[in-house]
Amino acid sequence: MMKFYDHLFNADQLEEMKNEILNLRRENKHIDEVDLFSDCALGFGVVPSVDKHGEYLTDIIQKDFGREYIYSHSYARMYLKGGVLRPHIDKRDLDITLTVNIYSTVDKIWPIYASDTVYTGDRFSDIDANTLPNHHKFNIGPGQGAAILGTTHPHWRDTLECGEDDYYIQVFYHWTRMQNIPLHVFTAFKS
Repeated sequence: MMKFYDHLFNADQLEEMKNEILNLRRENKHIDEVDLFSDCALGFGVVPSVDKHGEYLTDIIQKDFGREYIYSHSYARMYLKGGVLRPHIDKRDLDITLTVNIYSTVDKIWPIYASDTVYTGDRFSDIDANTLPNHHKFNIGPGQGAAILGTTHPHWRDTLECGEDDYYIQVFYHWTRMQNIPLHVFTAFKS
């Protein structure tokens, strides 16, 4: 299942998140990300102005995907020129991923693609997007998002083509299905 969301955040909320992330960049509090799935990106981890919306978004996600999903965490990332998100599935227990566009200096939408095909292979193996039938393109503008079952449905972005100083700020919210949480963790979480 995949779902597009319009107007998840108002202008003030987007501005607050953008400013905190830009301040973290100015203070050099980020990770230069070059890994199996992305290049030319800065990772900011859990950002308080982003993460505080988890409960509000959980109501939306549970309405559309089911009450068995509980909020896990968020992650903020800034993609730079040449940024790419290679076709992949998310790591175990990040059952739903909601990707939200917070801000961009690029004058065009940078879409994310997601496949209808349930993928059961190794998340670290090469997934060829050209061989995945029935994939969807989500054009996500500021304040908009797309939620997918990230551990089973491959998703990706093509290379970001933009100016040297341009960037996209994306945040990712993750939910875990309760049955995937070990009992001792779930018990501690509920206390």
